[in-house]
Formats: sequence, structure tokens, C-alpha cells
Amino acid sequence: MRATIKLKLGVTFVVVIALSAASAVLAISGLGSLRDSVDNLVDGAAQEVSLSKEMSTDVEALIVAEKNMITANNQTEVQQFDSQMQDLRGQVVDDQKKLADVVHDEAKQKLTEFGGTWQQMVAVQDKIRQLMTTMDGRDQAETVSETQERDLVKQAEEQLQGIVAQAEAFMQQSKKDAENDYASDRALLLAAVAASLLIATGAGIWLSMLISKGLSRAGSLTQAVADGDLTRTVEKIPNDEIGDLIGNVNRMV
Repeated sequence: MRATIKLKLGVTFVVVIALSAASAVLAISGLGSLRDSVDNLVDGAAQEVSLSKEMSTDVEALIVAEKNMITANNQTEVQQFDSQMQDLRGQVVDDQKKLADVVHDEAKQKLTEFGGTWQQMVAVQDKIRQLMTTMDGRDQAETVSETQERDLVKQAEEQLQGIVAQAEAFMQQSKKDAENDYASDRALLLAAVAASLLIATGAGIWLSMLISKGLSRAGSLTQAVADGDLTRTVEKIPNDEIGDLIGNVNRMV
């Protein structure tokens, strides 16, 4: 196959374009990976932390409402605080369901443990609520709250804090992984771009030297003919368009 100048230029451009396309693919792939990492942080771990902290706040507010109910002055106040407790319970249950949808594998056990503790807390609170249907049950309700419920509340808080701690650790690891992925993709992209530039520069220099050398030989030959030297020829003729020119001049002399 004849290696014409057009062919050499075409091959060079194809190689440069292919490397540029590879650089673009690497860049797009790297951006996609970073997007997935950000999505995992926002949709997963960040929601875990937010929901767990919200549940912890609701549990604390629930205990405050319970204490207020026990110390209420009359049944009207008891009913008000009881209604508040029911609302807070609903919020905890709703957040628990949301958390179950986004919690990562390492924290699922903690959430399951919290679910068991929560059911025990609800049962104890129902007992307290039943006792507070009359003001005479205040002392017994307070005893149940201070004994049976206290440890359960402590367990629930520790379990929720455990979920938060694991989610934050997961976020830190995801951040490190994203940074490592970014550094790796950046290095590959820079290498691909550098290779493209080097090949394009090298090919440009090689082609210019090749053409310049051929034209210089053809110019020397035609100058010799112009000076009347019809014995001079070029022995090594390149197999391209410049070679055709030199061959034609050789035949002239």
C-alpha cells in the first residue's frame, strides 16, 4: 500500500481524534462516577443522619410530653399531653419507615434493634397512659416511667446514635472513595490529553520534516537542471506525491 502524504495525514488525524474521543469518554465516565458518589451521599447516608437525629429529637419530645402528662393538674391537661404523645409517636413511626428505605447494610441491625426497643417503649407508655386515665394513678405511672421505661429510652437513644455514627463513617469513606476516584480519573484524563498532544506534535514535526526534506531534494534537483546539469538525479525516491515529482524530474534529465 502506497504511503502517500494524504494517507499519513489521515492516519495522524484519526489517531489524534481517537485519543481525544478516549479522553472525552474518560471524562464522562469520571463525572458519572462522581455523580453516583454524590447521589449515594445525598440520597443515602445524609438522609440516614437527618432521619436518625429527627427520630432522636422526637423520642426526647415524647418523653417530655409523657412527664408533663404525669404531672398534669387535671384530666383536660392529661388529654392534651396524651394527644401530643400520639402525634410524636406517629412522627417516629413515619421516620422509621423512611429510614428503613435508605439505611445502608451496616446500620440495618441497629434499626432492627431500635424497632424492638420502640415496641417495648410503646407498650410501657400505653400502661402509663392507662394509669393516667384517673388522677389516682399518677404515683404508679411515675414509678413505671422511672423504672421500666428509663432503660428503654436509654437503649433507643444509643441505637439511634449508633445509626448516626455508622452513617457518618459511611459518608467519610464515600468521600475518600470519591476523592480517590477523582484523582484516578483526573490522572487518566491528563495522561490521555498529554498523549494526544505529544502524538499530534510529534506527527506534525515528522510530517513537516518529511515534506520539507522531499521538497528540498526536489528543489535541489530542479535547480541543478536549471543550471544546466542534466546528469544529476535523485536515487532514493519516497513513495508519495513528492516522490512522483522527483521521479518526473529524473525522467526529464
